[in-house]
Amino acid sequence: MPFMKAKERARREKVGKASVERHAKNRVLKAAREQADYIPVSVGRRVVDLAMLTSNLWCTNCDAALSLKFLEEEKQYGLASEFSVRCPTCLDLKKFFTSKTVPCPSGDGRSLYSVNCKAALGCLDSDVPQSPSPAAPVAKSTPRTSSTPRPSRVRRPTSTPRPSVSPNLLALIDRTSQPNLVPTTSRLSLRGPSAHVSAAL
Repeated sequence: MPFMKAKERARREKVGKASVERHAKNRVLKAAREQADYIPVSVGRRVVDLAMLTSNLWCTNCDAALSLKFLEEEKQYGLASEFSVRCPTCLDLKKFFTSKTVPCPSGDGRSLYSVNCKAALGCLDSDVPQSPSPAAPVAKSTPRTSSTPRPSRVRRPTSTPRPSVSPNLLALIDRTSQPNLVPTTSRLSLRGPSAHVSAAL
């Protein structure tokens, strides 16, 4: 007010600021008491992008740190997840994803999660289905990527060597597997292909 003295105005501003801080602390204590006997929304292990997780665990409304202890909902999309975390200070609900997205190759405007694409490419490169066995995701406590694998789309191993094997190493193994080859640098008393390979390597 214009007629209020400066000292009284400063006192009221100080009281108002202290009241706001007290109410904020009370909300945090109330949320902590409710979390004491709280059953977690989600359990197990997740594959997350640490850079995205650390950048999203911050409330843009009140500039306070968030915690997964206040997780209220999780939606799973394969290995990716959408977290809904409640801010204990301003009680604002923030939603964010645990993986980056890439545009779908079909060009229909959809997006794919990076972690799911990498998992699929890894399975194709290793000549295995989506999971080695149905019990694998359960043992790792990770979400299942698919309810049933698709054996028709799995590459069958061939008799040709994999491209990742060095041609020089294949030639060395082929040479040392010959029974008549005796390396001159060998100091081992063992005989047979295993001794030749160890000495030549």
